[in-house]
Amino acid sequence: MKIVHIGLPKCASSALQTNVFSQLSNHKYVGPAHLSNVSGEIKIKDPDAYTRLHDSIVSAVCSENEPAGRLINQDIKALLFKETDFVFTSEWITGIRYSPSAYRQNIDRLAKLIGKNCIAVLVVRPHLELIVSMYRDNPTSLLTKEPCNTFEDFYFHFVRTVRNASSIYEEIYSACASRFQDVIVLNVAELSEEKTLVEFYKLIGERMSADLNRKENSGISKSQFVYMHVVRRFKFLTGFLPQKVLVTVHHFLMMVLASSRKYDVKVSQAVKKDSSIRFENDWQFILATFTKWSGNN
Repeated sequence: MKIVHIGLPKCASSALQTNVFSQLSNHKYVGPAHLSNVSGEIKIKDPDAYTRLHDSIVSAVCSENEPAGRLINQDIKALLFKETDFVFTSEWITGIRYSPSAYRQNIDRLAKLIGKNCIAVLVVRPHLELIVSMYRDNPTSLLTKEPCNTFEDFYFHFVRTVRNASSIYEEIYSACASRFQDVIVLNVAELSEEKTLVEFYKLIGERMSADLNRKENSGISKSQFVYMHVVRRFKFLTGFLPQKVLVTVHHFLMMVLASSRKYDVKVSQAVKKDSSIRFENDWQFILATFTKWSGNN
């Protein structure tokens, strides 16, 4: 089976790449070799032809780089089309945090590059949880790029900026369904349940390993969040210090500021009320699709 996992961001992509997709015995893993996030760097596997191909595909798909797309077509045909099964995985395809209106074009370019005879995997979570996680990771407005002082500010910036915020799951699902063979929708809340993973493995023709070395992002501490919020107000320093120095200092500070006290986002009643109304229809649409692949009624 040919599988394309397209995110969404903040929906367990790192956990799936580390614990599931890179562990499949009958599928070639076309995904990142390393993941860098606020909690540190996770090594998934040693770089090889397939992880390098993943990087090239993401660059071509997300940057509209047509020459790069034509150039890697030969690599795709040589490495993927001769293989029966593979899993391509990248949350950047639906990276709505960075390019809110681009995912349709990204999905279209991915289908042209990698082929339409694939099963798309879309992982979702309740909209408010998704936006909370985005804020925790990067508390800046999509609209102005300025740090938001409160989650309420961030939330309302988000729903104003993302033109299809109230129907984003349905629209991404529809985009995938029109370009790929089928779409499997997974609920991030159920991915930690063994039953869900067993069913998923069975569906794609794999057997779940009993000795998976599970690694998960631990989430950021309150001190790390405050540090990230403050440091974004001093971006002008990037013009004076080498990038390598900045990255080294950042990783050191994140390690020093790590703590078991995780940052807890305070959600106001105004936000809770708005989200319960704004996203109701989109979430109902997604709930109806969870049973499609699992066979539950």
